[in-house]
Amino acid sequence: MLLKLIILMALTTLAIALLMRWRLPAILGYLTAGIALRELGYDLFEAGAQLKLLTELGLVFLLFTLGLEFSFPQLKSLQRAVFAFGPSQFFGSALIGFLPLAFFLNFTITQAVVIAFALAMSSTALVSKQLREQRELNTRHGRNAIGVLLFQDLVAVPLLILVPALAAPVDGNLAQNLLMAFAKGITAAIVLVFAGRKVLPPLFHWVAKKGSDELFVLVCLLVTLVAAEVTETLGLSMALGAFLAGTLLGESQHKHQIEAEIRPFRDVLLGLFFISIGNLLSLAALVEHAEKIAIALPLIIAAKAGVIYVSLMILKERQREAVLSSLVLAQVGEFGFALFALAADHRLLTDETLAVVLATSIASMLLAPLILRHSTNIADFLLRRKHRLEDDVKPVTIIEAATGELEDHIVICGFGRVGQLVYRFTEWEGFQNIALDRDSQRVQEASQAGVNVFFGDASRKEILRAAGVERARMVVVCVDNIEHAEQIVSATRALREDVPVMVRTRDDHHLDELREGGATEVVPEILEGSLMLISHVLVMLEVPVSRVLQRVQRARRERYRQLKGFYLGAGANVTHEATRHPQQRHAVKLTLHARAVGRTLSDLDLEHLGVEIVSLRRGENEFEYPSRTDPLRFGDTLILMGFPEDVEAAEDRLLAGRRKRSLPPETEDG
Repeated sequence: MLLKLIILMALTTLAIALLMRWRLPAILGYLTAGIALRELGYDLFEAGAQLKLLTELGLVFLLFTLGLEFSFPQLKSLQRAVFAFGPSQFFGSALIGFLPLAFFLNFTITQAVVIAFALAMSSTALVSKQLREQRELNTRHGRNAIGVLLFQDLVAVPLLILVPALAAPVDGNLAQNLLMAFAKGITAAIVLVFAGRKVLPPLFHWVAKKGSDELFVLVCLLVTLVAAEVTETLGLSMALGAFLAGTLLGESQHKHQIEAEIRPFRDVLLGLFFISIGNLLSLAALVEHAEKIAIALPLIIAAKAGVIYVSLMILKERQREAVLSSLVLAQVGEFGFALFALAADHRLLTDETLAVVLATSIASMLLAPLILRHSTNIADFLLRRKHRLEDDVKPVTIIEAATGELEDHIVICGFGRVGQLVYRFTEWEGFQNIALDRDSQRVQEASQAGVNVFFGDASRKEILRAAGVERARMVVVCVDNIEHAEQIVSATRALREDVPVMVRTRDDHHLDELREGGATEVVPEILEGSLMLISHVLVMLEVPVSRVLQRVQRARRERYRQLKGFYLGAGANVTHEATRHPQQRHAVKLTLHARAVGRTLSDLDLEHLGVEIVSLRRGENEFEYPSRTDPLRFGDTLILMGFPEDVEAAEDRLLAGRRKRSLPPETEDG
C-alpha cells in the first residue's frame, strides 16, 4: 500500500512539474499520472481498500465543492436562464443529441442513458473561471451559461441516485428499483436538510467562537463525511450526501472561510479523483481507439453546441448570444466524470466504451479554454460578420444618426462603474457626452433611462468616427482590459493626434506602454485612491492644503514613484505568480566585509538588475537621491525597490564576495 502511494505521488509530482513548465492545466498532470500508474500495473479500481477509499473521497470532495458553489440567490436572479434555457440544453443534448447516437452504436439502454446524461454536463469550474477572467460573467451569454450550469447542478442530485439504481439487480422490475432509489434520495435530502438547518448554524457558531482553524477544518470534514455516510447507508452514492452538505454550507455565512480552510485537502483529494479517472485509461486503449476518439470529439462538441444553439433560438434568444452560449457550454464537465466514475465502479460500462468516452471528454475539457478565449471570433466567423455587431443592426449607422450635430463633446469608451461616474459628473457640469460599451444589456438599460450610450466596440475606427471623435473635446477610456484600452488609444490617435485621451487603469503596471501609445494621461485607480486617502489624512493633521497639493502633484509628476514598493511581511505570497505585483522595498545594511563597501553605486550598477535605490541611510541622515560616485561605507543602509527576485539578486551583489580584509578604524566607526 505504501509503495503504491509513493509511486502515485512521485508520478503526479513529476507530471505536474512538467506541465507547469509548459503552462498546461494541472488536471492533465493528474490524468497523465493515472494513465502511467495503469501502465505500471496498478489498477486503482482493483487496488486495496485504503487506496480505493482515497479515490472515492476525491469524488466526495469534488461534489462537496460543487455543492458549496451552488447559490440559491443566484438561481433566483437567473430564473429564465435556469428554468428555460437549462432544461432545453440538458434534455435536448441528452435525449436528442446523445441518446440516439448511443443507440446507433449498439449500447444497451442503461449504457446509453449514462453516457447521454454524462456528456450533456458542462464544466462549472472551467466555464465560470474563464468567463470571470474574460470579464464576461455579466454579459448576456455569460448569464445564460451560468443559469444552465445551475440547472445542471440541480439535475445532478437525481442523476447521482439514478446511476447506482441502474446498476442494481432489476429482478424484472426496473421501475420499482428506480422509485425505491428516488424515495431513498428524497428521504436522505429531507433528513440532511432538516438536520443541517437545525444543527449546523449553532455548531459553526460555536466553532467560530473557539477561534481555532484546526477545529474549523475538522468540523467541515466531519460534516461532509457524515452526510456521505448517511446516503451510502441508504444504498445511495456517497457523492450525493457530499453535494447536499455542500449546498447547505454554501448558504451559510461561513461559506468563504470553509472554501479557504478546506482548499488544501480538497485539492489533494480532487487530484486523486482525476488520477483515478486517468487510471481507467490505458495507452494501448488510446492507440487502439484513436480513430474513434478523433471522430467522436468533434461530433460531441458539434452536437452539443448545435442542440444548445437550436434550443436558444426556439426560445427567442438573440442569434449572436445563442452562438456564444453554445460555444461556452460545448465541453464535458466534472459531473460527467463523476457519472463515468460511478458507472465504472458499478461495472455499467465496458473498458472499451469507457476509454472512448473518457478520452473524448478529457479532450473536450482541454480544448474548452481555447474555444472560450476565442468564442467571439468564432461567433463572428460562423455568422459571417467581419465585425462584432448586434442582431444584424450596424451600430455605426445608429451612432452617426445620434451624434451628427455633436461638437466639443466627450467620448467615453466603456460604460462600467467608472465610465458611468465620469458621464454623470461631466453632465452635471453641462458637457455633452456620448458613451460606447460592448455590454448590450447595460446599453439597453441605460438608454431607457435617457443616457446617451450606444452599443459598439470603441477599438474600431469606424465606431469612433461615428461617435464624432474628430470633433470631440476629449476621449476618456474606462475599460478594464489593458489590451482593449491600448487598441482604443491607437485607434483614436489614428483618427486624430491632438485630442486629449485620458485612460483609467487599475494600477500603473502598463502606464509607460499606454503613454507611449498616445495616452495624454493615465490614471491608476488604486494609486489615485491612495493619494486621496493620504491627502485627507494630511489635511486632518492640519498640514497646509497648498503643501498637500504640492506633494500630490509631485507624486503624479514622478509617476507615483513614492507610492511604489512595499515591505513584504512573513505572510506575503512570494511565489512567481505573485511576485510581479506589487514591487518590494527591502533594506540592506552593509556589513564589515560586504562587497559593496568602498565601491560606488555606479560600480555596482544595480539598475541593470531592475532595482532602484530609493534612499540611503547613513547614521541619522537619510539621502533620498544618493550620489552614484561616493563610496559606500560600512554601516550604510540601502533601501532597494524592485520585484522580489530582482531585489534578492541585488542584495547578493551588495553583500556576497565578502572581502577578507579589515577596514581602517575610522571607517568601521562610520
